[in-house]
Amino acid sequence: MSKAETFYLRWRGRVSGPFSWGEIERKLDAHEIGLLHDFQFNNDWITLGEYLEKRGDSMRVGPAPVFAGAPTAADLRADAQVQPPLIKRAPRPPNRWIFVTLGLVAGFLGVHDFYAHHWIRGALLLAVTVLLWLLNWGIVWPWVWAIGEIILTKLDGKGRRMRWDRK
Repeated sequence: MSKAETFYLRWRGRVSGPFSWGEIERKLDAHEIGLLHDFQFNNDWITLGEYLEKRGDSMRVGPAPVFAGAPTAADLRADAQVQPPLIKRAPRPPNRWIFVTLGLVAGFLGVHDFYAHHWIRGALLLAVTVLLWLLNWGIVWPWVWAIGEIILTKLDGKGRRMRWDRK
């Protein structure tokens, strides 16, 4: 078979081509086709893998990927060149609408404080709620506390202003 001949490929019953052998090799290298594609050879369809096996090309191996080696002592020195850190998008501050809704629905548990990154305040409100519930004093006072927080809290636990926008 000469290299100037053209070949047809078939995949799931759909025939494509004609292709030169160079195009088929390029498609194999680019992973556009695989070894399970049917290949027309002597007016008979066989898989491309079987054809390459008959030709003696049992396995097509590309160049080995290049990996970075393990760090050396020179890499770990204090004066070594340091790669700049990846730029991360700044996290958005909590949404005020969600904060208010959580405060109205489950404010007595401190859920709104946890959402706004006020961890200690949320844990304190949760502890007071559990204590009052165990003493059978009800959960009204923690809820009043939560309503007051909804009205007075404008910043999240990281000092960022909570916005009212719905984005």
